[in-house]
Parts: sequence; structure tokens; C-alpha cells
Amino acid sequence: MENKHDQAIPQETLAEAMQLIDRAYERLTPYMLSLTAEGRVSLPKMKMGNRLFSFVEKAGTLAKLNPQYRPFFFNPEEFHIDLDDAALQGVLSRVQP
Repeated sequence: MENKHDQAIPQETLAEAMQLIDRAYERLTPYMLSLTAEGRVSLPKMKMGNRLFSFVEKAGTLAKLNPQYRPFFFNPEEFHIDLDDAALQGVLSRVQP
């Protein structure tokens, strides 16, 4: 089998990348929630790909524009805050292999 990666990443590049990741973590920490093990297990198992994310985004926009069709407990402002935070998954996927 051919070795497709024949170079080492320079230590200075790795150190710089780690500093940037640490900085991003520090900036985002105030907005993160700490979950217990039980809390993590109770979350629904759902991955939101681009197609599903677009559908959810459009549904939220339609609910905001047509209040007569949305449930009384639906808060469009809070929904869009959560949706914007869900977009953070794109940031996380950049640092996870």
C-alpha cells in the first residue's frame, strides 16, 4: 500500500493550531451548557445534515411568518437563537476528524 502522507506537520504549526483551538474554546465556553451523563443520554439521537437543517430553518421561518398555524408554545425568537447555535456544529466539525 502506498503511503499517501509523507510529510510531518511542523511542531510550530501544531502549536499554533492548538492555540487557536484553545482560543475558540475560551470564546465559546460562556455559551455552552454542562450536561450530566443522564442529560446526555436523554438527548435525542439526531444528526442534522445540510438538507435537514435547511428544512428546519424553513419551517421556523414559515412559523414566524404565519403565527396562526404555529402551536401556542412555539417561540420563534428562541427557535432562531437555537437554530443559530445549531449552526455551530459546522464549527465543531472543522476541528473533529
